[in-house]
Amino acid sequence: KVFGSYGQFVQSIPMDMNIRSFSAERNPTIFNFSPTSIVPDAAAGDSVILGGYIEPVDPELKAQYLDEISIGIEREVAAGIVAGVKGVYRRYGRVIEDGFVASSGDYFIMNPGEGELGSAYPSARRHFRGLEITAEKRFGGAFQVSASYLPSRLEGTYDGAFNAIKGQQ
Repeated sequence: KVFGSYGQFVQSIPMDMNIRSFSAERNPTIFNFSPTSIVPDAAAGDSVILGGYIEPVDPELKAQYLDEISIGIEREVAAGIVAGVKGVYRRYGRVIEDGFVASSGDYFIMNPGEGELGSAYPSARRHFRGLEITAEKRFGGAFQVSASYLPSRLEGTYDGAFNAIKGQQ
C-alpha cells in the first residue's frame, strides 16, 4: 500500500490566551511586608497592575492554522507481518499570539509578523519532521501485536496551542 495526504487544520485561539486576554484578568505585583498595613511598601519595589479589561485585537487578525503532509508505504513482508514507513511534516502557517506594551502594561492579540499590530514582531515558526517505522503481526482470532518507532525533530519559536503554566496541565 502506498499512501499520502495533505491537510490544513484551522485551530481556535489557544486556551491560555483565551482565558487571560478575554476575561479581564489582571496581574498585580504588590510589595507589602507589614502584617497590619494595606499600603504598599514603596521602598520594597514598584507595585504594578498589568493587563485588565478586554485586550485589543489587531483589526487584521486571521485564523491560526497548521499544515500537515504525510507519505508512506506498507508491505506484507511475511505471512501476517506488515512493515511500513511513513514520513510526516507539520508546520504552523500562522499563529495567534499576545503581545505586551511595557510602557502601558497592556496586552494585545495579533498574528506575529502580520497585520497592523503584529508586523513589528518576527513571524512564529514551528516545524515537525518525523519518520515513523511500523510493524504489525496478526495472530489467529482477535490477537495482534503492533509496534512503531518515530525518530523526529521539532524546531521553532512557537510552543504550540497548549501552554502548561507553572507545570500544571
